[in-house]
Amino acid sequence: MIILAVTLPIDPAKRDEAVAIALEMTAETHKEPGVIRYTFHSPVDDPATLFVYEEWKDQAALDYHNGSDHMKVFQGKIAGVIQGDVRVDKYEASAV
Repeated sequence: MIILAVTLPIDPAKRDEAVAIALEMTAETHKEPGVIRYTFHSPVDDPATLFVYEEWKDQAALDYHNGSDHMKVFQGKIAGVIQGDVRVDKYEASAV
């Protein structure tokens, strides 16, 4: 299993837009083969951060996700609300 923990620093003035983009991406991603979990979260005390937690069956499923049309749309839209450096941490788990 592949796990990604992604930190998206967002412009707090564009939080509602970021949430709408995240909801659209979540709905499309849940239709993909090999997705186990894909969720966006935000700390209650930090409106300038969104976290994405992802679990994938394997690297092939993650590769499919990264090459999907909705990923390209997401990347284009989210770029307009990002404020700072995105952090992606990738883990490989052999057991849960």
